[in-house]
Amino acid sequence: MPLTCGCGDYEDYDEVFYGPDEYSVMPQRRRRARCASCKSLINEGDTVTVFSRSRRPRNDVESRICGDDLSYDIYAVPLASLYLCESCSDLFFSLDALGFCVGPYEDLRETVKQYHREYGPGKVALRQ
Repeated sequence: MPLTCGCGDYEDYDEVFYGPDEYSVMPQRRRRARCASCKSLINEGDTVTVFSRSRRPRNDVESRICGDDLSYDIYAVPLASLYLCESCSDLFFSLDALGFCVGPYEDLRETVKQYHREYGPGKVALRQ
């Protein structure tokens, strides 16, 4: 996904994720999880960031169970959380602090390479 400064309107998406504010410790699970960005294995107790996700109800049954009235979040169906390893979390927080719209599905290492190509040393002065 190209670097952008805006994520768009949430109404345009079927599924949304809620970005983390801080690092967490990988909880105990039956199996190890994979980093959503670089696909490396994450062990119990490793430093991670957790992305909560949800989506819109797709049928009447989900609407009745999870709710669909306007006062309730339209992305009411919870999905499994996504995890980023510590190095991808660092990249996520850095790009987010710079004002770019990045998500857990992107290969953040490639996104940083793209950032360096577009905004690296000597590039900013040429664009002004």
